[in-house]
Amino acid sequence: MTPDKIVCIFNLIMGFLTLSSFFTILTILLSENIINRIKFLDKYPRILELLKLRNYVNKQLVKFYLLMHLITIILGILGNTSMFFSNK
Repeated sequence: MTPDKIVCIFNLIMGFLTLSSFFTILTILLSENIINRIKFLDKYPRILELLKLRNYVNKQLVKFYLLMHLITIILGILGNTSMFFSNK
């Protein structure tokens, strides 16, 4: 495989990983707004408690996903830089 093809595949993989991480964070953040807008959950406090617990866990996961998102971007930049300056 030529270096150009390796760089293209690497960039595709990094792009998909970044998009996946972004959409995961976005859906977790939007889920809280959706739960707050649903009115019938006031009638069922037990379900509401479970959803709030799930939301709390998701908020903790957002921090992890955000860290992984930043690491993925940094690795992508470093990988592209190293491939750009390689002498092969």
